[in-house]
Amino acid sequence: MFLENAYKDKQTLKCKSYDETIKDILSGFRKMGLNVVTHSLSKNRKINSYSYSSKIPELNFIQHGKGTTQKQALASALAELAERFSANLYFKRMYPDYNQIKNSRLLQFINREHLSCYTHSHQDDLEGKIRIEELLKNSNITFTKEQIDVLKNMDVAKHWVNGYSLLTKKPIKVPLRLIQIINRANGVASGNRVEEAIVHASCEIFERHSLIEVFAKKIITPTFDLSTIKDKTINKMIKNYERNNIRVLIKDFSLGNRFPVVAVVFINDNLKKSNSYNYKFEHIRVNAGASYNLNVAITRCFTEKIAGHGLSTFKKGYTSIYEDNLIKKLGAKVTLNESYLGLIRKARFLGDKKFLTKGKVIPFTQKEETYNFLTEIDYIKETCKKLRSDFVVVNLTHPILQFPTVRVIIPGYSSTINFLNYKFEDLMNWIKFGSVNTDFIHMHTDDKWLNIQKYQNFLERKILSDFIQVTDSKISTVSNELNGLKEGLLILASMYFNAKNYEKFNVVAKLISERFIGDLKKKYLYLYYLTNHYLKTKNEEMIPIINNAYKKLKGCQKFLYSKPMKNPFETWCDQECQHQCEEKYLATLNKMVESFFVNSKPNNENIQK
Repeated sequence: MFLENAYKDKQTLKCKSYDETIKDILSGFRKMGLNVVTHSLSKNRKINSYSYSSKIPELNFIQHGKGTTQKQALASALAELAERFSANLYFKRMYPDYNQIKNSRLLQFINREHLSCYTHSHQDDLEGKIRIEELLKNSNITFTKEQIDVLKNMDVAKHWVNGYSLLTKKPIKVPLRLIQIINRANGVASGNRVEEAIVHASCEIFERHSLIEVFAKKIITPTFDLSTIKDKTINKMIKNYERNNIRVLIKDFSLGNRFPVVAVVFINDNLKKSNSYNYKFEHIRVNAGASYNLNVAITRCFTEKIAGHGLSTFKKGYTSIYEDNLIKKLGAKVTLNESYLGLIRKARFLGDKKFLTKGKVIPFTQKEETYNFLTEIDYIKETCKKLRSDFVVVNLTHPILQFPTVRVIIPGYSSTINFLNYKFEDLMNWIKFGSVNTDFIHMHTDDKWLNIQKYQNFLERKILSDFIQVTDSKISTVSNELNGLKEGLLILASMYFNAKNYEKFNVVAKLISERFIGDLKKKYLYLYYLTNHYLKTKNEEMIPIINNAYKKLKGCQKFLYSKPMKNPFETWCDQECQHQCEEKYLATLNKMVESFFVNSKPNNENIQK
């Protein structure tokens, strides 16, 4: 891998201006015949915080971005879209059941056969490779030799591609399919130049490692003296939060100057009910950020915190609306665990956070800006040497989109297993089924589950339990990735409506109208008012009006990120409409999968349902 000087634009601190980034990405998707739709989600000029979404409608694929300006937020959203697309981190939502796939091209794609020097092999038969044992070191799971052998003998561990070690300056084989499971998106990034992408990916690994280390070991870290921070944008943000009764602490999470990581701790003094889940989750929240320019890292903590939400929602606490509706009105329960995944993904953690407010006060110091990503790669090399690890890069750049995308692997530090409270059996279930929940595995293997009352009851309980903390077993990650709170609300609404339980449907419809945006928000708000009127008056003439309004919710509007379906694990759609969604989707998916093989031998076999 040839790397060269990658100088930064002095305004954006990226290799290109935001206008150039936006133009490059949109142009790349147009070359594939894909239309990208963007929307402004939130803007708060008082605290210089903006967020955008970018979506490929044909694939129902959406990503988000944030920044201190609208252009930065838009460029961020598009870069995230390009990253996830190029790295094959969203197609998992779209696969038919993996165990049922017969199409050879789709299997080649899933196995990463389009990447450099792909080979199918057992680890022991390869030379010049990252050993799976190295990937799992420093894990909170103690793997026995027998368990490691089981893992190495699984097919998922036999798909190897070429990476490049920036320490040894040699190619090295990596088991990419397995790495995508145990590392997930950690260490995947895009950038205007490959050097920029490498730095972003490495900093993400450092950021998450430091955050988990601090929480797992309850490390008391230094607090920066706010009066010594001179950046005008940061000071403007701090003052605005303080005016809104939210205290701000900026912490040194470098773990003894090993990593370029800081964190911002938000203490929300607007929240008073100390026994509520809203208080426990939201009174103290923390966002970590990493960059060799610490001002940039701090700014990211702020923009990440408010992205997609208004400050008024922040002040009330994001959890309050769910607590008031799901717990008090529908009897939802909160299942607590020791997983740090919620902390990583949503900055939510119900464990002890008061220790974050402790620590000696030190002056803030900023190293001189390098203005060159290649210089920062040299810094990362030195860090990896001190960690006694490697620094491996896999180039994932899409051959047509051509927006540089990489996966960085730092063995022992880039795995996400430490974010979770997994046992070895959980890891095996995750590999085999995409779920660690036994009931979901049974549901996945039984295509008649929706007709079985106990599974219907189970699904309702699962959606209403563990609803705040994002965990892997919350709804499901099998087949169609219905693994988010919003998807759960839409499933609940469908279940309650079909059961003619208008009282519960009314509660969920109101919640959807408050948490969604756009057309779906308006239609559910209308349904909320209709059912609310019916519940108050018991006027039976309202029922056909309600039914008619619900019918206007096309199948594809009833679920958010997943394929619309009556049975979320098997069936395509819950309404027979004339939009030919399935045919259009499969045609686009075939085209997209084939685009990854543009430099390979053609394959005429189409993906079938």
